[in-house]
Amino acid sequence: MTRPPSIPADLWDAIPPNLRPAIAAVVAGRDARIADREARLGQTSANSSLPPSANPPHAKPAPPRAPSGKRKGGQPGHPKAERPILAADAVVPLEPTRCRRCSHDLAGGDPAPLAHQVHEVPEVRPHVTEYRRHRLACPGCGAVTGAPLPVGASGGYGPRAQAVGALLAGGHRLGTRAVAQVLGDLFGLPIRPAAVCDPQAKTAAALEPIHARALAASRTRPANGDETGWTQGRSKAWLWVAVTATVTAFVIRLSRGRAAFHDLAGPTPPVLTTDRYAVCDHLPGDRRQVCWTHLRRDSQALIDRANGGGARSGPTSSSTPTSGSTPGIGSGTGPGPAGGSAGPASGGSGPRSDPSWSAGPRPRAPRRRPRAGRSRPSSRPCGRSPGWPGWNRRTAPPSERCVMRCAGGRRAPERIARPGAGSSSGCSP
Repeated sequence: MTRPPSIPADLWDAIPPNLRPAIAAVVAGRDARIADREARLGQTSANSSLPPSANPPHAKPAPPRAPSGKRKGGQPGHPKAERPILAADAVVPLEPTRCRRCSHDLAGGDPAPLAHQVHEVPEVRPHVTEYRRHRLACPGCGAVTGAPLPVGASGGYGPRAQAVGALLAGGHRLGTRAVAQVLGDLFGLPIRPAAVCDPQAKTAAALEPIHARALAASRTRPANGDETGWTQGRSKAWLWVAVTATVTAFVIRLSRGRAAFHDLAGPTPPVLTTDRYAVCDHLPGDRRQVCWTHLRRDSQALIDRANGGGARSGPTSSSTPTSGSTPGIGSGTGPGPAGGSAGPASGGSGPRSDPSWSAGPRPRAPRRRPRAGRSRPSSRPCGRSPGWPGWNRRTAPPSERCVMRCAGGRRAPERIARPGAGSSSGCSP
């Protein structure tokens, strides 16, 4: 039995041989938890996905920029930028009457006078079209028939008002109350915040063919893909984006799973540059480029851990440069959480399945107790979490918590089986 590095040699020799395996297992688990906590405490924006605003006090600040020696403002030789000359709505001629030096009377005209324009926003007032629907009674049966409204007049707001409201909401990220206030202040258009939603829905329906064409074009070109949290009504959603050299496509989905990824990139996407999120692990190596910024952060995290490291298990040593491998990373030389080899791989050898590739999960905010009158979240596991008796999601190590962040926990490793079941109870990444 190999002695754990954290146990002194004289103490290890004093332990009975039959107790050494159990003590070594307990010490290895403790060392793994300590290494995980230390990795979390050492996370900064340079070795993890934390934003710079969340850096701890001990984080090394970014080096200041060296002074360039240039003066403020426009530099010599930069392109000239001037106000454009527009077609004038009103022309006011200004002719001098006396000489500015000797006050002699002046007469005549200048064939090429200097033009000075004053641009002003026009005074805007709502243009109201009133449709008077006549209702006539039939002399034969007595039924009253009213004239129908023309196409596009049923909503109460014209296409320009609808377009301005959609631009303020979608392009400038204003809420319904702010959109209603801007329409009233700038255009004198009385509209309630609740009435802004219907024109927005009509604009979205009108732009659906354009969005479908942009999404189809992004699926045929190399793209950078990513997702971020979003709010869809009162539901949590995710905004997915694919950025190409010519077009950018967005989709909003209530899921962060592979189905949402397929809605963005399609079943057979071209080369994609992504982060190391597990929904992209099914892509072959010649179609996926891992973001170099993430690889740089992971390399810095390996340096900051300052342990001996060990060889990783798995066939990732043959990774190609397209899949984001770099010397020292693709070859599988990274420190594990316990200062030795990385743990056993479960069904794969990607970055998510090997703890030595990760800088540790992002630290979570402290839990808040629910207020009086509010119901507590359900404690039922999602079906992907360990549900055996005695398992506690608060005291379990990070490798055993479910990635779905449900009430049941995070993830169960493959080596732990549920009592009474023949298969493991870990959820798939």
